[in-house]
Order: sequence, then C-alpha cells, then structure tokens
Amino acid sequence: MAQAVNSALSGSSTLGVAFPNSDIGTQLAQVAKLIQVRQSFGATRQIFFCSQGGYDTHSNQLATQVTLYGNLANALVAFDQAMTTLNTQNNVTTFTESDFGRTFQPNGNAGTDHGWGNHALVMGGGVNGGQVYGSFPIQVLGGPDDSTSRGTWVPSTSLEQYVAAMAKWFGLTAQADLDYAFPNLKTFSYQTLGVV
Repeated sequence: MAQAVNSALSGSSTLGVAFPNSDIGTQLAQVAKLIQVRQSFGATRQIFFCSQGGYDTHSNQLATQVTLYGNLANALVAFDQAMTTLNTQNNVTTFTESDFGRTFQPNGNAGTDHGWGNHALVMGGGVNGGQVYGSFPIQVLGGPDDSTSRGTWVPSTSLEQYVAAMAKWFGLTAQADLDYAFPNLKTFSYQTLGVV
C-alpha cells in the first residue's frame, strides 16, 4: 500500500496552497494530496483520520487552547482552499470529534477537568452551514444542565445523532445498516442532524 501511495504522490503536481507547519497542518496537507491523486487508487469513497492532541488541559488551558485552536483554524482554512482548488469541496466533508468536553469550573491549575458535553465543527460544500445543532446549556453550576456541580454539561445531542448524519451522507441509508452501526440511535427516535 505504501508503494502505491508513494508512486501516486510522486507524479502529483503542487496544490499551490500553503499549509501551516503544525502537526494538524501537515496531516491535512497529506490528506489533500491523497484526495488529489484519488483516481490512482480506484476507490470511490475514502475516509481519512487526522488527530490533534493536547486538549486534555488540566493546567495552563488558556495559552494551550489559543495555540491549538489557532493551529486547527489555519489548517482547516488551508484544507478548504485545497478542496476548492481540486474542485472537490462538494464531495468532501470535514468534521471534528472528541472524547469529552471540559468542566465549566476551572481547577486550581489554571485548567479544567474532564467534562461531558462538547462542540463539534463540520465544514464542506455539502454542509448546511451557519447552523448550531443542539442547545447550549444553562451555565449555572449545579443547574439543570450540569451532571455534577462543576459544569459538566449534559449533551443535548447524542454522538449517534451526529455521526449517523455523517454516515448517511457517506451512503449508509438502509435502516438495518444504521441500526447495526449505531445501535443506540433508536433511543433518539432515529433523529439525525441536518448537518449535510
């Protein structure tokens, strides 16, 4: 597989997009190159995973997140430009996913601890942009949306609803397939988000 990838990439032209020199920027640049040479692989659909660590901010959260979010934003801008250059923006959807959010209440180390509810970003030409899905919590410690007393927000939307929407966009539409891939989706009346 590595030989096939290297062979395909060796004959590719430059995209003319400057990706940032960051971990996530380098990964998304590689994905853009692989999308550019997609015909070489004979695959009609592809999934790429990128990872940006460092969000487990038990200390020094503000400075850490400024760097992380800046790197992510710059990498996503470059990736979007690359997809436009390749005329694939309507065929590529980019989305984020995380294990958990952070507590609303800070800890004693200028950070936060493991939370629950979280935000996700979705971009691409097929995305119903400018929308917020779900609802923001009432930001009161110990309030109706706090599962503890530290601002561990209860999500208003399940991961199944979010990821099943991506799976439907990718072509997984038969109910039996959705049930197999997302066994808890029926708990939410099979409601998926209108993201794409």
